[in-house]
This record gives sequence, C-alpha cells and structure tokens, in this order.
Amino acid sequence: MAASRESRHNAGNRMSKVLEGELDEDEFYKTTYGGFNEEEEDNDFSSGAEDSADEVDSDFDRSEHDDVVSDEGEDKPRKKKKGGVMTKAYKEPAVKKKKETSEQTDIKMAKVSDDKKTVETKLGGVLDKDLDAPMRKSSRRATAANSLLTSIRQKEREISDKKKKENPRKQMIGIRRLTQEELLAEAEKTERRNLKSLENYQRLEASRKKTMVKKRTFNVPTINVYSTGMPVLHSKPEVDVESVDSPQPNEFNNQCKASRSFIIFSHDATFDEHFRWKKRRPVQKLLCPVTKKVARYKDPLTKIPYYDAVAFKQIREAYSSTMQELRTKGVVK
Repeated sequence: MAASRESRHNAGNRMSKVLEGELDEDEFYKTTYGGFNEEEEDNDFSSGAEDSADEVDSDFDRSEHDDVVSDEGEDKPRKKKKGGVMTKAYKEPAVKKKKETSEQTDIKMAKVSDDKKTVETKLGGVLDKDLDAPMRKSSRRATAANSLLTSIRQKEREISDKKKKENPRKQMIGIRRLTQEELLAEAEKTERRNLKSLENYQRLEASRKKTMVKKRTFNVPTINVYSTGMPVLHSKPEVDVESVDSPQPNEFNNQCKASRSFIIFSHDATFDEHFRWKKRRPVQKLLCPVTKKVARYKDPLTKIPYYDAVAFKQIREAYSSTMQELRTKGVVK
C-alpha cells in the first residue's frame, strides 16, 4: 500500500529544518581554547614516525562533529514524523588527528593554564545566555567547567596549607604552668579560706536561730470539747392510708439542727484514767455430754446443751428413766 499510494502534497517540508539542525555548530567550540576548527595546512604540530607510538588523552581523538551529534541527541529530542521515514543528511567520515607527542601536549596544557581566566568569563557568559534562552548544552562544556573549578579549589587549598606551615601556632607568652608543690600549697590556702568561711556561716546561723521567735507548743495531755450544729435525722413516720392524698409537708424546708458535742482526748492514758471499762470474761463454749463436741442447741427442759438430734434423744431418754426411778422411790410425785 505504501508503494502504490500517492505522495502527500506537504511531504519533505520539515526536512530542511532537520538538515539545518544537523549542520549547526556549537558556539562553545569556536571560542574555547582558541577554537577547534581544523586548518588544511596545520604544520605547527607535526610529528615524526618515531613519536607515533606515544599515547595522549582520548579526548584529543574525538571529532567536534561527533560531539555536535551527541549534543543534539541529548538536549534536543527529535520529533517523530507521522507517516514518513526519518532520514539523515550525508556527512563526511570523521578524520582522526595525528597523535601528539608528550612535548606538544605539555605546550598545549601550558596554553590552557594561561587561558583559564578568559575561559571562566566566557563560560559565565554562556551560562547566562543559557538561562535567558534555550540553547544546546554540551557534556564537554560541563566537564571543562568542573575541571576548571576543581583546579581552582585545589590551588586555594595548597596556598592555605602553605600559609599554615609557614606561620605555625604561636605559644602564649607570660603564662607559666605551676609545679606540683605550688599546686598543693595553693590547695592548702584554699582549704583554710573555706574552713574560715564555714565557721563564720555557722556562727551567723546560730545567732539567727537564737533571735528567731519560736511558737510555744504544749505536749501535755489535754481534753478538748468540740461543739457544732448538725441536722436532725427524723425517723420515717407511719403512713396513714386515708391521708395519703393530702399534701405532705416539705421535709427539706423544715429541717431542724441540733447541737452535737465531742470530747477529744489527746492521749490514750488520759482516756483510760477517766473511763475504766470492765473487761468481760470470754464466753466459754458449751460441750455436748454425748458427742463431746461444741453444742449447737440447748434443751429447754433439762437445760443441757446437745450437738444433734441423736444426742437430744439420748438426753431425753436418760431424763425419763431418772424421773421414773425418783417416782418409784417416792421422791417425786
């Protein structure tokens, strides 16, 4: 179906914008470190075949075109076209630079150290522009900024360490540490002063207690009489059935008060002297004569305590036999 259908009237309108975006160059590479544009006849950094084995940093082998493509992939996501095929413009393959010798790298690093201040100002301007308008950012730019800040901090740290080593901490002049004997003598003087102040304080405290007014307290046996008024509690009256319907007087309104007196003894000995109570003898428990157990009941006829019904029956039988013998003898009629 895609091969047989007709092409759209607006096909390829956005291709020019995509090609322009692919070919744009980053301003960072035009200004930083003097620019990275290649020259056709660059004979300043030519090297012989004997120095080709030297290795340098991998960042020198990268092409600026590679960074431009990667930057666009990170910071500017491409829009998907509807119903079309995404194509890219043809570009020449990246040409690798010749490897530089160690002397050439030293020269370039010296040049980098001379241009640090200019780079910092330029980076500040670029960052300000980034805040005002949306621009493509480069990972190489962030790396360069971070490395520059790190080197500045390292230099400041080295300078501060050098100053500390040159100016060691001065010892305080005019203070001498006391010896052990001097410390003991000072402690003895302090002890004497403390003892003297303690004696003065005790003397002042004793004089203050003498002049202080004390409350007189009586610790002798006393008898106190306490009188007060208390409400009278009436007993419930008997209810008359005939007069239930009649209005009853309000008990709360007609409450009467009576005087109540209490005698309080401060000591138990005083109370025992005035009130001598006779001690009652303890009640002796009666035993059943039949079972020899504590009696529960008492026979009203014979006045003999008994434990249970069997004992009661035996007591009555003995009583009847005794009465019959007395009658036969003529003692009891």
